[in-house]
Order: sequence, then structure tokens, then C-alpha cells
Amino acid sequence: MKLFRGLFLFLALPAFVLATSKPTFKVFNDGHLLKPLSSIKLDAEIAAFMPGENRLFVVGGNTLSVVDFRDPAKIKVSRSYELGEEISSVSVTGNIVAVAQPGENGREGTLKLFEYAADSLKELFSSKTCNTLDMITFTPDGKKLVGACEGERANDQSVDAKGLVLVASFENGFAKPNIKLLGFEHFDPRELIKAGVRNGYGTSPSLLQALEPEYVTVSEDSKTAWVSLQENNAMARVDLQKDRIDSVFALGYMDFSKVPVAVRSGKEIVFENLPLFGMRQPDGIAVKTIDGVPYVFTADEGADMQGDSFSDSENIASKLKRGELDETVFNKNVQDALEKVDLSKDRCGTRNGKDTCAFVYGARSFSIFNGNTGDLVWTSNDMIEKKMAEVAPEFFNWNAKKKKIKVNARSGDKGSSPESVVIGEVGKKRYAFVGLERMNGVVAFDVTDPKNSKYASYYMPPEHRGPEGILFVPAQKSPNKKPILVVCYEFSGHLTVYDVKIF
Repeated sequence: MKLFRGLFLFLALPAFVLATSKPTFKVFNDGHLLKPLSSIKLDAEIAAFMPGENRLFVVGGNTLSVVDFRDPAKIKVSRSYELGEEISSVSVTGNIVAVAQPGENGREGTLKLFEYAADSLKELFSSKTCNTLDMITFTPDGKKLVGACEGERANDQSVDAKGLVLVASFENGFAKPNIKLLGFEHFDPRELIKAGVRNGYGTSPSLLQALEPEYVTVSEDSKTAWVSLQENNAMARVDLQKDRIDSVFALGYMDFSKVPVAVRSGKEIVFENLPLFGMRQPDGIAVKTIDGVPYVFTADEGADMQGDSFSDSENIASKLKRGELDETVFNKNVQDALEKVDLSKDRCGTRNGKDTCAFVYGARSFSIFNGNTGDLVWTSNDMIEKKMAEVAPEFFNWNAKKKKIKVNARSGDKGSSPESVVIGEVGKKRYAFVGLERMNGVVAFDVTDPKNSKYASYYMPPEHRGPEGILFVPAQKSPNKKPILVVCYEFSGHLTVYDVKIF
């Protein structure tokens, strides 16, 4: 896939180096925007809030837990339900709870709907829906539910369904939803590829087979949804009035020849310019309409396609062995920097048949797009990792999943891994809260004016690791009438509630 043509110039700019010291397990709180109120040990990945009952519904593994949220400073589990298979997502509208079970190894997933009353759940609906049902969310008006059907390829390649968008409507009640599965067949795959939409499998299967919806966000008026196509480095827009996918936007790249990046292993933090393009490939996304414009906020995590018998990533040694790289650009210094970096097999810009750049997974950033046009409005560039190096250098790009403190453990593989994002109004300001899965912690940006967004704070508790789902509860719906942030720390198994300071 030749997305860049012509000469790519690598500039060996001075590296930005920070020495690291002996790590200590203390809380890093830069900006002091978040203050912990309470925390419990819980298998927690995603949480949803039911304001009428002051309950949180939290999923992790195969368990749905009901958390008493009447006093955010004293949360406790009131009931737990084991639902058999793994649960990937939960959403709430009124007193209705929906959960998604993705299905095993690329097969059909299940949508379940429950009615909650008197601290008990009554099942209203359960049905197989689509392959790898991942994230689900009710529309704000509660009239529909939208889901991402990833259609992920099975590890042994025995199953590879098309990616779809699920739309369930409830005109006949929640016990009899009308389910539609929206596809991409009306798009010309050649035009999508030309625009920059990626097929990580190469040419087989076709792009339309390889599109993989990941995460869903819905506009405040419930008329439009946006769906991240993570592995494809793209985003789809869905018209919920017509139940039709009307646009697919390619999300572009971070040019690391201009924006310094830290990819080296070792005990030093080194930022340098390298001939790399970071595919944004967002996981979590969120939308907020401001002055009539829907802005879509993205956590640019990155994702490769891997199974037991296939992979779309490789190391630089493989590329050099095949003679794909221009070694006047990928000189010895660059080769050393990229020794442990996961590179995409996609071909980059060429000169005389040799690549003058390479693709990596993720942009290590937080970005804002115009939801109508797909145009990039603002991006944090290297702001997240530069701030991490400043605030918590001894934990820089450590692998929070393993709780082993090793600087740069993840620098060669998606770095800080921005995983999820939520938007919250706090006083007169608007913040984007971004969870960093592997670097750990929550970084906040002031996005009151999206075009002039800026860093606000970073909170990282090393003992609470792997923020997966983040939930913002506005003051008007909060039990204590204050804005609250709820974070599900998947790796350490914590559900933590934070007070959000009003400036």
C-alpha cells in the first residue's frame, strides 16, 4: 500500500534525553484536577450510571456488578451476576441495562437487555446478533442502541465475518427490539483505500471484509453516531434517522520525522525524530457538539491485527532482509532506534523501489476531528509522553499490565497507549479525560475551545493500573451534586471514584 510517494527526508535532530531515578510507588498528581473519593477491589472494565437509582453497573470478565453509588465516597457492591460468557460492554437508559457479550474467537456475540428494579435484574431480551459484538451504547433519547460488530478474524482464520454496525430500536418495547445490521457494501473500496483507509490484511480479504468497528459515540440529539474503525485507521459516520452508514473518514498519521517520539529501550528516555508515520487508530472516541459543530475526540491507541496464524506487524530486521528500506534513511542510528519497534507490514513512501519511511501503530496522542467533514481540528502531538517524562520519569512507558517497573518497556509498542476518552463539563470549562492503558493514569485536556485545546492535568496511581473504561457523571446528575469521574482499572482490578475540581 503506497500512501506516500517521492522523497522522504529524515532529519537527525538532537534527541531529548531524561535520565531516570529509582522508582517509588507514590501517586503522581500534576495539575491537581482529580481527588480520589473512594475505591474498591472489583473486576472492572466498563461502567455505566443509572441516575434514577444512583447505581453503577460495572462489567469485568463474565460478571455484571451493581454498585451502590448513593454516596460516592462510600461505594460498595450490592449485587453481582455471572452471565456465562465474557462481557465486553454495558450501557444504561432509564431503568434498562444492556450488556454485550462478544462471542468466542470471532463468532457471534449476544445482546442482552435487563430491567432493573428493587436491586434485582429481570431479563427482557437475549439474542445472538453479530460477530464480535464489542462496544454498545444507548442513544441519549433511549430510543435506540448502537453497537460495534468488529467481525474479528478467528485466531485460526476459520471465521472472518464482515464488520457491521448494529442498530436496535425499541418502538415495540425493550423486550422486542428491532435489530438492523448496517454494512459498508455501498462504498467503493478502491476509493476508501485511495483516501487512506487501511486493510491490515493486505489484499485478502477485501477491504470491506476487513473493516473492524471498535467503539461508538452518539450525538446529543441522537441523530448521528460515529464508530471508530481502529485497525483500519478510520472512522465511520452513521445516520441514525435513516439507519445508514453515510461516510467513512481516514484519520491520517502522526509524522514522527517532525514530532519527536520515544521508541528506544534502555534506562534513558530519548525523544528523537525518526522516519515513521504513526497510524492514529483510535480505540475510544467521544462526541460533543459545540456551536453547531460535532467534534469527535479520539484516543489514538493503535492496534495491529494478530492471531495464532497471522500478523500484520514485523520488526525492522525483516524489512531489511527483504531489501525494502532505503538505508540512506534507515541508517545505523535509525536501525538501532527501531530495533525493538513493532512496524506495520504496509509499504510506505518509496524512492527507487525502497521505502523511505515506515508505519507504526498508534500516534500516542489525543486528537479532535470535525465530525461532519473528518478534518483534523487539533492534536496533542508529543504532548502526552513529554509530560509523562517530566512528571513521572521513573514510570515512563512502563507496562502497567505486569506491574513491573521498567522504563521504556512499551516505548517500542504503542508507547503510553491512549485507550479511552470522555468529555465532561466542569464549571465554566470543558475537559477531555484520556485513559492511558499501559503508561497508566488519566491525562486531562482543557477542550473548552477545541481548536485551542491545552494540557490540564495528569493523575497516575501506580497501585491502580490499566484504566479501561472512564465514566464522567455531571454535577446535575451526581448524587453529591459535584462532577465525578469513575475509572475502571482493568489490570489491578479497582473501581475508583474521583472528585473533579472546579476552577
